Amino acid sequence: MKMSNKILIALFVFLVAIGTLGINYKTFANSAENGKISSTAKEEKSIAPDTVYVTFSVITNDKNSETAVSLNNKKTTQMINALKKSLTPDETVKTSAYSLNPNYEYNNITKKNMFKDYEVKNNVNLKLKDINKVGKLIDIAVKNGANNVDNLVFTLENTDAVCNQLTAQAAQKARKNAEALLNSLGMKIVNVANISYNCSNLVPRAVYADNFMSMKAAGSEADSTPVTIEAGEIKITATVTITFNIK
Repeated sequence: MKMSNKILIALFVFLVAIGTLGINYKTFANSAENGKISSTAKEEKSIAPDTVYVTFSVITNDKNSETAVSLNNKKTTQMINALKKSLTPDETVKTSAYSLNPNYEYNNITKKNMFKDYEVKNNVNLKLKDINKVGKLIDIAVKNGANNVDNLVFTLENTDAVCNQLTAQAAQKARKNAEALLNSLGMKIVNVANISYNCSNLVPRAVYADNFMSMKAAGSEADSTPVTIEAGEIKITATVTITFNIK
């Protein structure tokens, strides 16, 4: 009888111990499943641009609005026709904006704003795939009626392939960084909890001659000076942040 009681007591203690171990194990397993680590990595690549956009403006003034419009149409047509001679089928030139506005100036004697003239402005956008000829076409535009070069942007027309490559490389780097840290702690990745990524490009500012933006209509001294343009490179950056479940 005493022996049976001892056996029952021992069995009870054993079961209690098993139950305690089971609870502790379950608690540890749950905390491991909820354990997370985030890793961020970046990949960059500099690429020469393959497209350039230039905006020219043709400005004419006259006290008669019809005359101002007529002069502008004549100059703009002359400039566009001259540019088209040097374009390939995948390059374009077209009007992007047009305005007609009266100009006024303050009269110190009458103390009033007095009508001066009408100003017509025609903005023309040029798209080039051969960026090496941008300087030449700026010269052509200025000699054929363009008063100003308002904008010059070098870009990469399609960044998808480069972004996909850099994003994949950044993702691999992020995982390797996380694995290296976890290995030192005796832990490992279970699966991916979340991924966020971004791919952006930094467009270079064109380097050009000092007289570039201030070139005036044909016949000015600046027209005889060739325009030198340095395109630079476009920096594409992919950033990936991955959150892993760990144990």
